[in-house]
Amino acid sequence: MSTVDASHPTLAEIEAWIAEPDANPDLAAHLASCEACSALLDEVRDNNSLASQLVELSATDANVDDLLPPRIDGYEMRGVLSRGAQGVVFRALHTGLQREVALKVLGSGVLSTARQRARFEREIELVASLSHPNIVTVFDSGRTREGFPFFSMELVEGGSLAGAMADRPEASDIDTGLLQAFLLVCDGVSAAHMRGVIHRDLKPANILLEHPGGRPKVADFGLAVHHESPACTRTGAFLGTPAYAAPEQAGGHAHQVDTRSDVYALGVILYEILTGQLPYPTTLNPVELARVVQEQDPSRPSASGTARISRDFDTIVLKAMSRDPERRYQSVRALRDDVARALRGEAIEARRDSAVYVLGKFLSRHRGIVVGACIALVFLAGFIITLLVQNNRIRGQSDRLRQINIFLEDTLASVGAAEGSDDVTVAEMLDEAALWVDLALADEPHAAMSIHGIIGGGYRNLGMYAEAEGHLDASLEAARRLYGTNCAETAKATGALGLLRAEQGRIDEAATLVREALRIRKRVSGPRSYEVSLSLAGLSRIERARGENDAAERLLLDSMDIRIDLFGEDHPDVAMCLYSLADLAQERDALDDALSHATEAMEIRRAILAEHHPDRARSHVQVGVLLALLGRGNAQDVLRGAHAKAMRLLGPDAPETQRAAAWLNRPD
Repeated sequence: MSTVDASHPTLAEIEAWIAEPDANPDLAAHLASCEACSALLDEVRDNNSLASQLVELSATDANVDDLLPPRIDGYEMRGVLSRGAQGVVFRALHTGLQREVALKVLGSGVLSTARQRARFEREIELVASLSHPNIVTVFDSGRTREGFPFFSMELVEGGSLAGAMADRPEASDIDTGLLQAFLLVCDGVSAAHMRGVIHRDLKPANILLEHPGGRPKVADFGLAVHHESPACTRTGAFLGTPAYAAPEQAGGHAHQVDTRSDVYALGVILYEILTGQLPYPTTLNPVELARVVQEQDPSRPSASGTARISRDFDTIVLKAMSRDPERRYQSVRALRDDVARALRGEAIEARRDSAVYVLGKFLSRHRGIVVGACIALVFLAGFIITLLVQNNRIRGQSDRLRQINIFLEDTLASVGAAEGSDDVTVAEMLDEAALWVDLALADEPHAAMSIHGIIGGGYRNLGMYAEAEGHLDASLEAARRLYGTNCAETAKATGALGLLRAEQGRIDEAATLVREALRIRKRVSGPRSYEVSLSLAGLSRIERARGENDAAERLLLDSMDIRIDLFGEDHPDVAMCLYSLADLAQERDALDDALSHATEAMEIRRAILAEHHPDRARSHVQVGVLLALLGRGNAQDVLRGAHAKAMRLLGPDAPETQRAAAWLNRPD
């Protein structure tokens, strides 16, 4: 946005200038230099033109309401559902199918501007290309008898997310039900991004609910564009809703708007879910709000004082709402996954920059293996020295070496460093390791291949995808060169690159790579190997990212079946699959199945894990919430026990603790 005077003209002053432009040359100069005010001037002129047409129609005894309802063959109009800037939505009956639908017609009809008509046509094209459980489905499109474009879509009658947030009772705990709905909204937006569609007007009013508290569906793609053809967008023109617009939108920089602008809007929605209020004052006029959004960072949600909000959620929201798109989550999937991790009490990616933070998470979740981990670190030092002194090939590594390698991947690849800290960060450690690989292991290609994979995994978990890509590509290339295309090492490197592609939102590439890893592992390790079960679980994640929950469930069941064969039914890896299956079942409203999976996971964890293991608390909370959703009489007793256990093992700020408290405090 251009640098201008702190004061901006009011709408009344702009209206007066349009009537007499020569009366205020200073204002004329300001309008010429200020992008935001220039865009507002264009909108005022459009509105004035529209008003003139209305006057003309009125003078000829035409009534705008007489243009409504439209006449559409095969549909019976049953009233207006809503009116907006992009069109009018009617309740209608498809007489052939005897199905009620929502039918959207271009608003204003002959009074619409050329840009409005172009946007409406584009909305039809874009929404028709999307198919996802969390996006409103389009059934039909065409033109009214009057010649205006329309499309019909599924009728969603549970109100909007805005209404659900307004109706929730005031409480000191965050609403985990709304956060679960937020995860599904992210799934829908992520699916749209995979199709190249950027929404540009995400807000609670545009998120419909199947019924109160039901599945959310993203609607109103009237301002959406395809990233390859951003038509109908002018530089300097503001598009969207000011309270949810990213800084690049607020400044009218249309060429800078991309999927990360939707990430910002979702960050605002998340802020509102957590606090019950918007991050910036609602009393500001659009021009003032645009300036504030571009120049000021939002306050932490926890500073609102409306709810007990953990530092994890503070970090997630501030990252999503960063004024610099490069510092935001680079995909909606990354934002969604961090919110899910926070709800589960796991280390979030946005705070993997804190070695102390991740160590605390690790200690709280794995107290029983801390001594073993320390011993493994001692072996790790010996392992590195051995690599440098001896000219051994890792292909024939012993079982102990293999376990050390697994330990490296599970620790080094899952920690980060604190921004602004005086301590050495993990990012710096990875940079040093990258240099060490090139200098010290030039003659150790097998060792270099393995370390490249570990470094790449570390960068990936820090969200440094460009750095990760180079190392994971190098690892895969080395594996193919050293071992060929059909070996365990190549499968491992292929699967690791597939996980990176999934994190980058390149889901089709991710699926191809993980399927290739699965093919190799079936051939090398056997169809019922643990390695195959890992690839199946990876494919399940990819299908879930696509919104294909049925396929995700089948793959997860296959993965679990292999683990049962290998380890028996009473094993933590099996319980992990059951816990995930319960989440999948809950997403599709199969609550009885969800409760069955969750109960089984809880029983396994109770029988095997130590009393202080936090996974026992997580399962206890999951079961309690499902009992409450099913309306079971013992739900409150179970939730009280789950809350006490979560307080003891996870602490008061953990999402599971807050989730249990929220359900305990719900009115009957």
